[in-house]
Amino acid sequence: MSVDVDIRQLGADDAAQYKTLRLLGLKTRPEAFGSDYAEDLQKPDSAWLTTLTGNRVFIGAFASDILVGMANFEPLPGSKLQHRAFVYGVFVHPDYSGQGIGSRILDVIAARAAEVGITQLHLGVGAENEPAKRLYTKAGFETYGHEPSAIRLPDRDIDELLMIKFLS
Repeated sequence: MSVDVDIRQLGADDAAQYKTLRLLGLKTRPEAFGSDYAEDLQKPDSAWLTTLTGNRVFIGAFASDILVGMANFEPLPGSKLQHRAFVYGVFVHPDYSGQGIGSRILDVIAARAAEVGITQLHLGVGAENEPAKRLYTKAGFETYGHEPSAIRLPDRDIDELLMIKFLS
């Protein structure tokens, strides 16, 4: 099932909604992110704006003008690495999960990355995060490595699978 959403690049005007959705993701799925809810909660609004206007490309899914899903990619600097980018911050609001939004966001991420000459997308996913692993595999990512204790939570460590998608 797919919900009607508008998928587009986020800009400065989206900072407040980005902050809200990002904090929800950090609070409800701490094992899925390298950032910490309590730390990000303390950031001033100007920091959220700066994040959206930096080097990363942020893609959002909007349902009735409300941001319900997001992800971003960051190209690596330098002539020897500029063919690679890392995908971060993939999150869909729980009320909208299972409706194809994550897949559509990843499709747009891949298309935008290819437009700027990226040929490899990389990401890390919690080794026990079955829904995310299915999403990434369906989107064409393949596992190429395993990073033990990539994320440390107060009660446990999270291993990550390293995944890659070749765009050309």
